[in-house]
Amino acid sequence: MLERLVNRDECIADLQSQIEGAATDVFSDPACVLVPPQSWRQAALLVSRQGFTSMDFLTAADFGTYLRVVAVISDPTGTSMMVGTDVAAEAMMLGSLAEIFPAASWHERETAEMFGLMFTGHPDPRPLLLAHCPVQTPLRRKAALTTRLGTTWPGATEPGESKVPDRPARRPQLPPGVRREWVDS
Repeated sequence: MLERLVNRDECIADLQSQIEGAATDVFSDPACVLVPPQSWRQAALLVSRQGFTSMDFLTAADFGTYLRVVAVISDPTGTSMMVGTDVAAEAMMLGSLAEIFPAASWHERETAEMFGLMFTGHPDPRPLLLAHCPVQTPLRRKAALTTRLGTTWPGATEPGESKVPDRPARRPQLPPGVRREWVDS
């Protein structure tokens, strides 16, 4: 239910005054308000009641110890803002926004598959893209890039290095994006 249409700055100020721990990320454009995970749904409901009724995008980024989840939400004039939260890597659960923004359903399913984040209360949590993929949560930092591990990387040696037996071999290099612990284990 739309209470009133407000501009983005007013909406951000309302979020900061009504949600404890809300903070503005000054480095983002459009503006992003970071809220605690327990206030994620409350923040989405608040911005939707103030006229930001269309979710354009939802995704996550893996920072190792936590995931940053961000939703881009727009008003009817096309003005956008972002609402984000940081979810601890050991928690990996967040309330679904699909009830508030129907477009969130697809984005949450994709984010759940790519990052392993479960959206509680999601109306249809079935796999969307990776039903038969051997790599679970491929966009997590801890996910081994198995295809790269099994493929000889052309940059591992310089041309002609392997043909000179009396020259000392240089330290072998790993393919880009492959961690040493994936190879050693």
